[in-house]
Amino acid sequence: MVKPPEISSIERADGTTWDHITIRGKFFGTSKGRVYLEYEKGGAPYRTNCQVLSWTMDPATGESEIVFVVPRMVPQVCDVVVDPYSTLPETEEEDGFTVKPPEIVSVNTNAGTAWDQITIHGNFFGMKKGTVYLGYLVKGKPTKKNCSVASWTVDPATEKGDIVFVVPPGLAPGVYDLIVKNSVGSSDTEVGGFTVKPLRLFQ
Repeated sequence: MVKPPEISSIERADGTTWDHITIRGKFFGTSKGRVYLEYEKGGAPYRTNCQVLSWTMDPATGESEIVFVVPRMVPQVCDVVVDPYSTLPETEEEDGFTVKPPEIVSVNTNAGTAWDQITIHGNFFGMKKGTVYLGYLVKGKPTKKNCSVASWTVDPATEKGDIVFVVPPGLAPGVYDLIVKNSVGSSDTEVGGFTVKPLRLFQ
């Protein structure tokens, strides 16, 4: 009997670009096929092709495992599609994976002066270094100041991460929005999340 492929589990239900995700199931075939993340775009299904790092099946039991890389894409709730790329039919897990934007959870201190190093704790920052900004208004128009990033670390198993940025010089004392943008342009903003204090002059 020729069995169609079956997805039994996906390693986790959410993540972000460049994550390595494992799909387990049966009867995926011994030849590498394709994995897609599918979502609605313009009222029609749209597929983004994923890089496949490994594709294995035990020919005796049919037990199968695929490791794919989450592609460069904006946040979406996606169906996970496994296509054996042969005469076998494809299979999918509806809403099986969500690509998440960065998520600021806390800041080690919400106030500082120029050159201070500030740590942001959060989730889904991504494995590749992104950007930190301090946002403010100039004549009623939003603008932002790029901050130097001293370190950008993320645990790939939990998606928890820490970013250390440097408060830039040249900003007037006041309240600023704290903005984290990942390498694909998705961002999270903590409105009024950071206060620039005036420099203290020591005699």
